[in-house]
Amino acid sequence: MVENGYAEIWDFTNNEFNPYAWKLYEPIGTNITKKVVNLDTGEEFTSIQAAIDDPDTKDGHIIVVYPGDYEENVIVNKSVTITSYAGNPLDTRIIALNKSLPTVTVLADNVKISGFKIEGSYYLYDYAVKVFGDDCKIIDNEISNHHGDIGIYNSTGSLVSKNKFSTIRVENSSNLNISSNTINVYDETGILCLDTFNISITKNTISGTEGTGVSLYRTNYSLIANNQVKLVS
Repeated sequence: MVENGYAEIWDFTNNEFNPYAWKLYEPIGTNITKKVVNLDTGEEFTSIQAAIDDPDTKDGHIIVVYPGDYEENVIVNKSVTITSYAGNPLDTRIIALNKSLPTVTVLADNVKISGFKIEGSYYLYDYAVKVFGDDCKIIDNEISNHHGDIGIYNSTGSLVSKNKFSTIRVENSSNLNISSNTINVYDETGILCLDTFNISITKNTISGTEGTGVSLYRTNYSLIANNQVKLVS
């Protein structure tokens, strides 16, 4: 939580915000020193990719990203958790450096990404976040892109929850949970599933204009329940 220029500190031991610990931070746009920390090794970096690529970073490690703008195309090829320091997407942004590529590409299994504003490319046929791994979690992010926000391919057991975005495409995947997201549709389909199996789509709020809420093609044994859909043509 951020209040009056202070960021409440995340307690990774108890997995909650510490209500008694606060740290003064500078808002985006000021001279912030970029800082990315591997909590398991204590090493510090100035980019998310450098933290991932470091040979001391292993599967299961937690990478914390401090407030600021990180202009890079992140490739996650290790099973790590990447989270923002304050849990506030508005003060920690990942912006595509190469606009023809996804902002974040997840290749490994068991990856968690949370607490970021992720701004994507301007390339017409790509997504801001692309997930190819199994059992991945995309949680509590704000994601925006010129064409599509989230693309999930050949993935099993992944979770997309409590995010804000406009479109998600799921293809050749199974046992996915898409829940409790806020989806603002603009002349496209909010949730599109192709050749999928056992997809759970629940408790999402889908609104916008000139679009479709949920579309399923060649999708079996799936659940759509307790969603709020309000589209105005």
